[in-house]
Amino acid sequence: MTELTLEEIYNETYDDVLKYVVIHAKTLDDVNDLIQNIYLALFKKIKANHNIENVNAYLFGIAKNEINKYYRFKYKINLVSIFSKKENMELIDTLKSDIDIEASFLKVSDIDYVWKYLLKKKEIIQKVFFLYYYLGLSIKEIASELNITESNVKHYIYRTLSELKEALNEYNK
Repeated sequence: MTELTLEEIYNETYDDVLKYVVIHAKTLDDVNDLIQNIYLALFKKIKANHNIENVNAYLFGIAKNEINKYYRFKYKINLVSIFSKKENMELIDTLKSDIDIEASFLKVSDIDYVWKYLLKKKEIIQKVFFLYYYLGLSIKEIASELNITESNVKHYIYRTLSELKEALNEYNK
């Protein structure tokens, strides 16, 4: 087996690790910290021992352990959404440029308004939108990963989109 660099491992595994972390994180606010911790732990293991046979399996083992460890020692009472923290502005900019939420009714200038609107929604709705529009998961996959029904996923997406249409119409008047 040829030895991969950390950058190659990161590029090949990031989307799957991101999906895993978004699904298992208690809030989207924790995703950046968890991803960083996971890849830092992997880097330390690779640096100490270059003989990891199955990097993917090993990485997801690290992910599971890091998520458990993170929440075991986390003592936050007020958890804030990923979309409201200033230090997450870079991720927000990435989301804004990558997500196409019903382009038929959404102007580029309205994207800030959309994310501010999503701030007011429950964490589950934010997760559904992230998984559906950013990661491109199907409704069935989201339902399975979040352990909710497909009809709930559809309800969250379509009801929120309907509310967004109304809110954007008011905002653009």
